[in-house]
Amino acid sequence: MESRGVGAYMRFGDGDVNLMLGRDELLQTANPSLQDEMLETFSLGGAGILKCLPLHSLRFGLWPGMKPGLHSSTDQWAENTLCRCSQFFIGEPIYSTVALAYLAVFDPGFTLDFLKMLRARVDLFIGNQDVPDGVLDTLFGHIPRVTCPPSGAYVAADQVTEQALSYLGDSRHHTVAIAMGCSGRVVAKRLLKSGSNVFIFDFGSLLDALCGWNSRAWVDLAPRSALYILDELRA
Repeated sequence: MESRGVGAYMRFGDGDVNLMLGRDELLQTANPSLQDEMLETFSLGGAGILKCLPLHSLRFGLWPGMKPGLHSSTDQWAENTLCRCSQFFIGEPIYSTVALAYLAVFDPGFTLDFLKMLRARVDLFIGNQDVPDGVLDTLFGHIPRVTCPPSGAYVAADQVTEQALSYLGDSRHHTVAIAMGCSGRVVAKRLLKSGSNVFIFDFGSLLDALCGWNSRAWVDLAPRSALYILDELRA
């Protein structure tokens, strides 16, 4: 982002893997079109593409403080997740899906600095229509927003893509924050394949915490991240 490169930080979870295999996930029903697009998305690679998996277990490595419910999983669960999609990661690094949420709990100072950098770069938000304007204003300022339903967002993917491309259509470099669940990875793939001069940052569950939504176990176990970061950003 700082070098204004083209690419994406893409957080693949077990739901994405399910959809890629033609199976439903918690907030999205599978269909052949979505399966095809998810296969394309998993197949992305090269410079600027940072693909993530939730492989935080004893076998693959745990960061200090991780425990059940707080970003860690069993070896069996992590191995199963990797085995179902390993062909898309051969010869490529695998990044963490929870880096930002983890740091919000265990290194809030670093997180605050990162979010300030992100706010200075991001000029378009794509995501859940239920995220309060006040949260988005604090995180990113008064920037254009393209919204989607909180669940089953793939139904809005065409409209979201069209609206986003209308904003990204000039030659300037853009940084996009996206919070659209599994369908957000597909939209990110579409934006990249359009040739847009863009870097896409998949924000993750920290946004839920900042909205006061206990959508993940870690939010209950480490609520202080949600209590202070927005206040610090407003200061």
